[in-house]
Amino acid sequence: MFEFPRDSQNEYLFHYTSVDTLVDHILPKRQLLLSSFSKVNDPKEYKDFILQPCRRDADRHTETFSQLQNTIWPEFKRRLKVACFVSEQQKDSEELLNYSGRGFVNSPLWHHYASKGEGVCLVFNKSILLKAFEEQFPSKSYHGEIEYRAIPANKQTTLPWAQMNMDMIENIGLKEYVDWHIAENHKSMFFNKSPEWGYEKEYRLVVTSDKEGIFLNIDKCLAGLVFGPNANLRDRRRVLEIPDRRGFGSPMYKLNYKNCSPIIDHEWGK
Repeated sequence: MFEFPRDSQNEYLFHYTSVDTLVDHILPKRQLLLSSFSKVNDPKEYKDFILQPCRRDADRHTETFSQLQNTIWPEFKRRLKVACFVSEQQKDSEELLNYSGRGFVNSPLWHHYASKGEGVCLVFNKSILLKAFEEQFPSKSYHGEIEYRAIPANKQTTLPWAQMNMDMIENIGLKEYVDWHIAENHKSMFFNKSPEWGYEKEYRLVVTSDKEGIFLNIDKCLAGLVFGPNANLRDRRRVLEIPDRRGFGSPMYKLNYKNCSPIIDHEWGK
């Protein structure tokens, strides 16, 4: 159970979303969608990467940057599926009591991902969620914290992960090559964002797959729900009316502010 203040030995991951998504999809189905990588919010990520074609025999090198961007990079985006969470550092007792820096008290995330504070923050037990992820996706799957680091423009084409082995692509095919390249370079390619996104403290789950609509079963992973400061009673009733909700998404709380300081309404879920 999600407690306030929490046991400092427990770790959580947080996911912000709208009440509609929670009520229509997540709670009834007990699963979370892994979206296409093309839908991530950092332009550095979803725009075209500058890829460098390489061959063992330089005389056979005929590919151009535009060819790679039009054929190879789209395959990376198509095959990569991602789910994003918020992590938090371990807190001392005073921080726990004051909710200082907690994953569910992040004003920009409430605004951007949870309907301007009208939505909800899902609180997951980190160890249980990651165990479920690894069991459901035992191969071609990766998870970890995002590193917020700028890459100088003059370094783009010399980065190891930007080098595309055209001989290997011809030998094993583009799909197999993309999967192999992600396995070898996923940390530097897909777990790095621009520094200005650092406030998100993102923890990312990634799966490489041909399939669309990849879902993670989150039964027994959800420790609680925190409604946003602008949530309304109608949405509270919508969640309470979901059959068999007890034990999944319970307890429920509401985040409020008093004199600019966060407080928790413990009665919200009753």
